[in-house]
Parts: sequence; C-alpha cells; structure tokens
Amino acid sequence: MPKTAHLTLDINLLKPRGIKPQLLVQLIHWALSAGRYLIIFVEMIVLVAFLARFKLDAEIADTKDSINQQLPFVKALQGDEGLIRQTQSQLSNLGQLKSGRLSYVEVLNKIAAQIPIGVIISTMELSYPASTTTIKIVGTAQNNDQLSTLLFGLRQDIFKNASLNSINLDQGLINFSITATNK
Repeated sequence: MPKTAHLTLDINLLKPRGIKPQLLVQLIHWALSAGRYLIIFVEMIVLVAFLARFKLDAEIADTKDSINQQLPFVKALQGDEGLIRQTQSQLSNLGQLKSGRLSYVEVLNKIAAQIPIGVIISTMELSYPASTTTIKIVGTAQNNDQLSTLLFGLRQDIFKNASLNSINLDQGLINFSITATNK
C-alpha cells in the first residue's frame, strides 16, 4: 500500500497578544467593520438626495402650473399697475416738493408785512423753480424811502437775494421791478 502523505495544518484561532498587527491588516479589519457602516451611511444620503430630487421636481412643476394659471390675471392688471405706480411716483414727488418749500400763504403774509404805506403792487409773480422760491414784484412807490424800505425788508425776512431790476420815474411816481430769491 502506498503511503499517504499527511498534511497537517496548524490553525491558531486565537489572536496573538503581544504582536501588533501590521497596518494593512488593521485597515482590512477597519474596512470590514466600521467602513461598511460608513458606506451604508453614504448610500443612505445618496438615496435621500435622489428621492428629494423627485419631490422638489414635483413642487417646481406645481409652482410653474400655478404661475401659468395666474399669468393672464396679472397681465390683465398690468395697465392698472402702471397707473398706480405713476400716481405713487407723482405723490412722492409732490410730497418732496412741498416739504422743502415755504407755503404760498406764509410767503404772501411775510411780503405783505414788508410793504410800506404808499407802495402799490401792480403784479406779483411767485414761483418755485428748482427748490428755491422766486418772486417778481412790479409796482409803484411815492418816494425812494418807501422803495428802499420794501427792498431791505424783503432781504431781511425771507429772501436772501433781492435786487431791483428796473426803476423809472413817471408823473412823480417811481415805477419799479424787484426780483427776489430765497437762496
């Protein structure tokens, strides 16, 4: 009989205590234990992102449908919106203009307080160009003192710049034209 060769294997199922395993062996052990949890976690994140994409696409489609349904209504109100915006703009412009100016009543009262007896105003033009108050007064005075009192009174009260534009003598009366601005 032929002799059979016996092969003996020694398998040590116990972990050796004093020997540190090599780095490669440690990586393999980690990959087989904690690494699989990491991979499962990453796959779960990918699946959630994939499913969230379907949900968000459905919401976007619903929103587009809602917008398309309301678009004719919005287009119908477009002319009204332009009119409302124009009105609001005009109101804000008027508010800004009015807030920076003197009122007509106030200006006329101050001018009336400065007119001496003997001076007759024939025309008075009050305007507000570019945030200034401009007045043009045409009238007659009996003498120079009355005219100078009017001119200096306008300079002191509300108008910083009052100038005598024209002056002439006609039948003993002084005809004059004064222009004054508040700047």
